[in-house]
Amino acid sequence: MVRVRVNQHFFRTAVLSAYDYKCCITGLAVPELLVASHIVPWADDPKQRMNPRNGLCLNALHDRAFDRRLMFFDQDLKVQFHPELKSRSNREGLEWLLNYEGLPIRPPRKFKPDLELIEAHAAGCL
Repeated sequence: MVRVRVNQHFFRTAVLSAYDYKCCITGLAVPELLVASHIVPWADDPKQRMNPRNGLCLNALHDRAFDRRLMFFDQDLKVQFHPELKSRSNREGLEWLLNYEGLPIRPPRKFKPDLELIEAHAAGCL
């Protein structure tokens, strides 16, 4: 149990510091609201668990959309949303989330996201 937490701390620190502790979509710089999100989920590929290129610094709301496969990134690392999310009747409530569609991520200083992992995630969203 302790070993997992140490590894999670390493992954979080590596990913967040690569993005200067700012969300790669919004630029939000409140560490308490940032997540070191796995592109390929922790449970799906043990070899990728600690790979910082399998990580993105996301704010909590975009992280949830990403984990639920309602948001993904195209090959140009631009934000895309699943049509199901965009068709929801509560469009006004989703405005802040959806305003970033089509915008590229803010690139990290190091550990650029692995495009193969990005593509694998996107394939599971469509």
